Amino acid sequence: MTYPDLLFVPYQDTLDLLGVEDAMLVCEEVYRMLERGTVVHSKPPSFKLDVAEGFDNHWHVKAALLKEIPTTGVRMYNYFDNGVRNTVGALECARYVFLSDPHTGQGLAMVDEHWTYGIRSAAASTLACKWLAPARPRVLGLVGIGAMGTNALRCLASL
Repeated sequence: MTYPDLLFVPYQDTLDLLGVEDAMLVCEEVYRMLERGTVVHSKPPSFKLDVAEGFDNHWHVKAALLKEIPTTGVRMYNYFDNGVRNTVGALECARYVFLSDPHTGQGLAMVDEHWTYGIRSAAASTLACKWLAPARPRVLGLVGIGAMGTNALRCLASL
């Protein structure tokens, strides 16, 4: 594989490639990997570059190695916030995951993470309902706004 072979997965494609049920299954499997100790996190676990004065620009970066797949991923998220305009979660902000082969360092893919982040975050927290809630609950309290609340409902409906 050479650099031009790096796969770019745009936002629209992620909607077709990752469904709610798939996100739930992936999150469950990653929880199992964490329990088996086969996930390696970066040290420090994340870093931030927040440059407010004159730029109002913010970068948040995290990385991990999933030994069982194997793949290394780096999540990079950039947004603008000047107190009036805030692009957190907006499609116009940069939010990407870079995947590479940990045996060679070769880049595999660059994935627009707007959908995958949102559905993964909701799936990861909703899984507690699958394993810890009563068998036939009659009432559910959901605290969430915007995409997180909507995605949590999507995940709950898939249960």
